[in-house]
Amino acid sequence: MSDSESPKPKKKSVGFAEAPIEDLQQHHKILRQKEEEKKKSSSFHKIPPELAYLEKKNLGQGPKQISPKPPSVPSFNRTKLSDLPDLKNLKYFDVKDISVQNKETELQFHYSQIDLPPAADSVIVDVKYGSLNSLDLAKINQYLLNLSNVKVGLGYEFSGVVNYVGANMSSKFSIGDFVVGAIDPSARRGALSTCQLVHPGRDVLIKVDEETLNQLNNIDIELKFNVNEQFEIDSDEESRELEQQLLQQQNKPKKGTFPVENTIPPLGKISTFPVLYNRAKQLLQYLSAGTNRANILINGADTTVGLTLIQVLLSEYQFSSMNLLCVIRESSSKYMEQAVNYFSKKYYDPSADKQLTLIPFDIVNDDLIFPGEKVPIVYKKPNYFAIEIIDALLNNDHGSIDTSNINDYKLDSIIDLIGCKKYFQETSIKLHEIETLNLPFKSKMNASLESLFGKEKEPFLVKILKPKKFGSSLVSGCNFNIEKPSYNINELSAVTTEILNPWSSKWSSNLFNNWTTYNYYDEIQLKIKQEWCNQGLELLLANQLKFKIDHYIDWRNDYKQYVNQLKLNDGKVVFKVEDF
Repeated sequence: MSDSESPKPKKKSVGFAEAPIEDLQQHHKILRQKEEEKKKSSSFHKIPPELAYLEKKNLGQGPKQISPKPPSVPSFNRTKLSDLPDLKNLKYFDVKDISVQNKETELQFHYSQIDLPPAADSVIVDVKYGSLNSLDLAKINQYLLNLSNVKVGLGYEFSGVVNYVGANMSSKFSIGDFVVGAIDPSARRGALSTCQLVHPGRDVLIKVDEETLNQLNNIDIELKFNVNEQFEIDSDEESRELEQQLLQQQNKPKKGTFPVENTIPPLGKISTFPVLYNRAKQLLQYLSAGTNRANILINGADTTVGLTLIQVLLSEYQFSSMNLLCVIRESSSKYMEQAVNYFSKKYYDPSADKQLTLIPFDIVNDDLIFPGEKVPIVYKKPNYFAIEIIDALLNNDHGSIDTSNINDYKLDSIIDLIGCKKYFQETSIKLHEIETLNLPFKSKMNASLESLFGKEKEPFLVKILKPKKFGSSLVSGCNFNIEKPSYNINELSAVTTEILNPWSSKWSSNLFNNWTTYNYYDEIQLKIKQEWCNQGLELLLANQLKFKIDHYIDWRNDYKQYVNQLKLNDGKVVFKVEDF
């Protein structure tokens, strides 16, 4: 074998032995230590003390994986009274109310607190319902400038459940009692509040049992009539169905609104009577109840107070003969005609002669009216209005009328609710011109009008009122100096305060009445008494007292819209207060 054919050497396989694990870890540890020492030795890598929280720390194991939670299901169970925290362990109680800083600021929801524990002679009420009347808004007009931190609340009457009872009130009230109340009119607090701190010594608070609420469940407290039903002409079934559909669409709650019950609950019904009944009793306190015969004129009988006055006179005062003159506006004639028919049937007494007469002070404009057009009010002429008043006074079957018995036909009281300056303070009534007209009441007269009502140039109200010695009076429930009849509460409310008004106090009023030709009483400021509230509740439970209620809403549903309506026009709104 030659050298060229010599065998090739075998290839060597090269392998790497496994690195020592412990030595490798130790090596990396030394490298990290050197790197950290190098960073610490460099001024650019030093962390100042105030930023020490940014330094990386050995937190050990990382965070555990977060397991997804099941979606929470909202609970719709209403909170029970037993589930509420004990108020004795709390330092304050959160309150939400509708209030205003002064007359020039806008109404808003405001949040405040009631410090606990309150005074021993007080009660905390969880308010469920509150009623607001047009006359309640006059309270805001008194605060042209309010430098106090306490805001001016709305409303006086409320109903709810007792949450806390002071030590001195434990014998009268208990936690969980149903109550109805009215706030002191001189206080800044308002009834439209989620929680009310009531002082029974100044405010009025009446306990109501469940039997009373069950009784109210069967009583309709609303004085409502279908005015348009009897005036429809040739209305067919299709048009009625269309009207019902439109009404359903209008009454359907909008998105984001809070619906309420179709009818006012019993606890809400009981919150409607305190203010209007107290107002009626306040205006009637100067009427002598000892006489068997009474002639009364209500200027503004179509207002909520006027309707309450009529019901109180017909149900509580036992006159053998009563002539009630109701001065109204023409636009409410249809409603008032049905109301008078209802009152005549409900309060019918065969042993008494009760007569109700409606007298509009204006005339409806029958001209073509475009949408948005402002329609001027057409007032009756003073002489024509005077003829209707005299006709209502003398229109009876008591025999002939002369100077010896004319005082039996004149007025015992004029109650002014909308302003009496235009007609009743007018001195230009010309009786001698009315004498020349052929009027029905002249057949009952044995003397001339001037001999019966006087020839002197004096206000018309002096001519139709009984002489001062008989106790006749003009009771003013609004601004005495307003130029024309009005239903706007800003115009009707008083401009002066009680301090500047000499007629506001009883002693000064009696003093000034010594020099006037007739008795005048200023009753613009609302007064509320415990006795009157008890009487009003009895009348309500006897189904003898009803109210014209414009709306029943949740107070979160654009309450400003309804408050603005009450400012411009007389009315009443019942609010359901949220649970807060």
